Amino acid sequence: MKNIITDIKTIKNETLINLENSKAVNTIRAYKSDFKDFELFCLKNNFKSLPTDPNIVSLYMTFLSTKDSKIS
Repeated sequence: MKNIITDIKTIKNETLINLENSKAVNTIRAYKSDFKDFELFCLKNNFKSLPTDPNIVSLYMTFLSTKDSKIS
């Protein structure tokens, strides 16, 4: 147990590195684009994007299905 990291700053930095390396660049770009689209949907419909309600996500998914988008 002597090797347990107790420095929170070090742990935070390691967490950021892990997150950055966990997804491909194109995946992150797609996530950002999708979230911007979700934010726009929320804005247009007077919903809060963050934090959001599961019902809002469900409405967004239904909205996407009307646009011939892939829900996955």
